[in-house]
Amino acid sequence: MIPSPEFYVIYNGSRNYPPQKILRLSDSFIDKKAGSEVPLELNVKVFNIKHPECTLDFSSCQPLDNYVKFISLVEEEKSSGASDFMTRAVLKAQKQNLLPDYLRRKTSEVISMVFNEYDYETDIQVKTEEAERRGHAAGLKEGTRNARIETAEILLKEGVSVQTIMKSTGLSEEEILKIK
Repeated sequence: MIPSPEFYVIYNGSRNYPPQKILRLSDSFIDKKAGSEVPLELNVKVFNIKHPECTLDFSSCQPLDNYVKFISLVEEEKSSGASDFMTRAVLKAQKQNLLPDYLRRKTSEVISMVFNEYDYETDIQVKTEEAERRGHAAGLKEGTRNARIETAEILLKEGVSVQTIMKSTGLSEEEILKIK
């Protein structure tokens, strides 16, 4: 037997986000039917560590507690306006022995990650553009199909054989006979 896993996301952004929220994987499913059983579910607890009402007690997990303290150092240094705020935060964290092994091995990645912060608006914009491209492609495909059907209608009126129309339009015999 293994213990039940728990999944957490620590939110430290600047948006108005609740102190705690549960995200469900199934909320992202495309073909989810209301009231039906979900074949796979994952609940993730999101804690907004910047919210004054955040109830997560970090002291029971040393790495998590250190992470929260490290993020506070980053915010403190960032608000100072120094261009090297991230480096300064890492140095302070190392002096306070916060995440020592991790910061020793991954300092450059941590700095890079913070400078390339996730941006919700950019993410939504990219997803919207991708959806538009897919919609445009589907529209072109549908438009092409409609044009083939119109061509078949004209050819049928002109008395062209079904076999010739099939070769000309790529439509199946069944599709052409439905037009008749």
